[in-house]
Amino acid sequence: MQKIEDYIHMRKGKDKLDEFDFSKRSENMGTIIQYVSEYFNNYLTPEDYSEEILKLQQNLEKSRKRLEEDYPKSHLFIENFYMEHQKRVDTFIGKVVQNSLEAPIYYRFSDYMDIAKEVLYNRMLMKDESEETLNNVAIAVEEYVIKWNTEPDRSSMKELDAVIVKWVIDAYDEYGVNLFDFTYEYIDDWGKKYTETTYSRDTEEFYLINHYDYQYQDNPFDINKWYEQHKDRPFIEGKKYFLEMLMMYIWLFDILDDPSYWGEYTQLMMNHRKLPLKNEKRRLIPVSISGINYPEEIENIIEYIETKDGKVKQLDTPNYILSIINETQTDNFWTNQAKRTKIIHNLKETFHTHGIPELLELRTPMKNAAMGIQKLISIYFELLHDLKSYKKLKIAIRTQSSKSSKEPLIYSMNDIMKLYNAIKEMKIELKIIVDMVDTNGRNVLKSNMEDLVNTLHGRQNIIIGFCMNQLEDWGSYHSLYQSKNRRKVYHATKNYQPFSEFMSALTTILNSTKPKYFIPQKITSPEKLEILVDQLYRCGCKFE
Repeated sequence: MQKIEDYIHMRKGKDKLDEFDFSKRSENMGTIIQYVSEYFNNYLTPEDYSEEILKLQQNLEKSRKRLEEDYPKSHLFIENFYMEHQKRVDTFIGKVVQNSLEAPIYYRFSDYMDIAKEVLYNRMLMKDESEETLNNVAIAVEEYVIKWNTEPDRSSMKELDAVIVKWVIDAYDEYGVNLFDFTYEYIDDWGKKYTETTYSRDTEEFYLINHYDYQYQDNPFDINKWYEQHKDRPFIEGKKYFLEMLMMYIWLFDILDDPSYWGEYTQLMMNHRKLPLKNEKRRLIPVSISGINYPEEIENIIEYIETKDGKVKQLDTPNYILSIINETQTDNFWTNQAKRTKIIHNLKETFHTHGIPELLELRTPMKNAAMGIQKLISIYFELLHDLKSYKKLKIAIRTQSSKSSKEPLIYSMNDIMKLYNAIKEMKIELKIIVDMVDTNGRNVLKSNMEDLVNTLHGRQNIIIGFCMNQLEDWGSYHSLYQSKNRRKVYHATKNYQPFSEFMSALTTILNSTKPKYFIPQKITSPEKLEILVDQLYRCGCKFE
C-alpha cells in the first residue's frame, strides 16, 4: 500500500499530468484534488489496511530512500510487487547477480533478461507472471548491475602491460563491464578446483599445494571453450590472448602468490602470440667480452674493452663500452692527477679514432681518508669538463662487491645509496653499473638480496647495467617473497623448479622498461654463457 504522495506520483505518471502546463492550471488542480479524494475514499479503505499491510508498509519505509537511489526507474515496481507478493525482488536480484560468475561482463538487455528469468522463475518460483512483470524485473536487474559494477582498480593491475590495462579500462568506460572482476572470479573458481591447503604440525605452517600444470599451455584455464562462447561481445572479440594474460596474472599474483613465471610468460606471449605489448620490461643489451660467443639467436654488436691508460688499439665493432681499470692498490685515475690527465688525453684520441663509446665505465676507487663520495663527484665533474665536447657520452661508476685488501668506496648497499642520493641531489647524469660477479661466495650484494631489492625499489633507472657470471641458488625465495596471507608461507608447485632468492630479486630489480647492459664477466666458455642466458630467459629477460 502506497503513501499518499506515492499514490499521487503514480497517478500523475499514468495520466501523464504536467503540473507545469500553466494553461491547464485549474484543470490540473481539480485532477489532483480528485486523486486525493480517490486515495482516501477508494484506495485507503479500513478493511484493506490490515495489520499485516501496515507491517509491510513499515518495512518499505525503512528502505524506501535506498530503493529510490539504487533503482530510480523501478523502485515503484519493487515496492508494489512487495506489497502484493511479500517478496523483495531487489534482494533476490542481488543474490543472483553476486553469485553469477559472468555478471561483471553483462551489458546487454538480453543479459539482464537472463538474470530476471532466473530471479522470477527459478528463485521466486513465479512462472505465471506476465511479460510486463518480467520486463520490469529486467529493468531492475540492469539498474543493479550498473551500480554494482565498479570501475576496475588500476593498483590491482600494476604488473600488467599498459595495453592490457587500457583494454580493461576502455571496456568499462564504453560498456560498463569489469573484466578484472570477472577474470578474478573465474580464476578464483579455478583455484578452488586445483589447489589445496594443508597444515604441517612439524613446521606449524600452512602449505598451498597446486595441482594445475599451467606453464607452457596452449589452452590455459580452458580459455578456448569460454572464448568461443563469448566472442560475440565486442570487448572480448579478438582479445583472447589479452584475456589469457589477465587470467595468468591473477593466477600467479593473487591465487598462488608466486610471480616467478610471469616474466618468462610475458616474453612467450610477445614472441609466440605476437601481442603488441607496450611496456616491455627486463630488457638486456648483450655485451661481448673476452671473445666468448653468445648463443646464435642473440646478435650482440657491443664489445667490452678494458684499458688502464685510455688507449684502444683495435676494435672489431664500432659499438663498444670502454672500462678504465684501476691500477692495483694505487687507483691512479682517482688518486694521481698527472695520470688522470694523461688518461683523459688518451681517451680523446681513442674517441677521435674509434668514435664515442656506448658507455665510459669507471671502476670504483678505494675508500680512504681523502677519497669519499664528494671527492668522487668532484673528479667526475673534472672529467665531464675535460670531455665537454663529447656531449652524448654516458658515464657510469661500477661497484665492486667483493672486498680486497682495501675496501672499495662503492661496495655495499649503503655505499650505493650514498652515491644515489648525491647524484639525485646534484641532478647529474652519472649512472651505476652493479657488480654481481662472484666466484667464492663473497659478493656482499648477492648475499643480501632482500636489502638489494628494498634499496633499488623505485630507483631502477639509476642502474644502467649489470656484471655477472652465474645465477646460482642462494636459498629459497619464499623467505623473501612471503605470501600476502601470512598463514600460507610456502607454495608446493607442480614440479616446477623454484626461483632462487637471487633470481627472484633480479626479476624485481630489472622490472623496468629501460634496457640494461648485460656484461658477462669471468665466464670461461660459450657453454657457461649459454646456461646463464637460459636462466635469464627464465627470469623473463629479453636480449636486444
